[in-house]
Amino acid sequence: MLIKQKIDEEKEKKIDELKDKFIEYQGIVSELRKKGKDTSIAELQLLDIPAKMKIANITQDEKDIENIRSAIKQLKQEISEIESGSDFDRIHILILETFEHLRKDEKEKAKEKYREIMRIYRELTKELKQTVYSACAELNKRLQ
Repeated sequence: MLIKQKIDEEKEKKIDELKDKFIEYQGIVSELRKKGKDTSIAELQLLDIPAKMKIANITQDEKDIENIRSAIKQLKQEISEIESGSDFDRIHILILETFEHLRKDEKEKAKEKYREIMRIYRELTKELKQTVYSACAELNKRLQ
């Protein structure tokens, strides 16, 4: 009985630590929203976590605790993307800047931006590549 009680206490401690992380990330998302950032995905993720915590509190199952940990990890990743901007956001801005350099006949600056676009482009998902492909192809054509 003493061993089971110790295990239960350890699991409760893990859940409490995850609750603390959740509260911390809740505050960060709130601050990002106040700064005008799009936090809609993070807010949806936040809605999912309390239910997972209730389940873990009841079952004390390691799998349920891992579900919370995983959800919080995804939330952290989303917050990171919101704070730094996603690759798609960066490539979109770079495309606009490159077209602007071409408009001003600043070909060297445009080429420099285009190289940065291509570096990021390689990292994009297939769907995002399809979204920006035509703009990249047009830039490539104009830089020749």
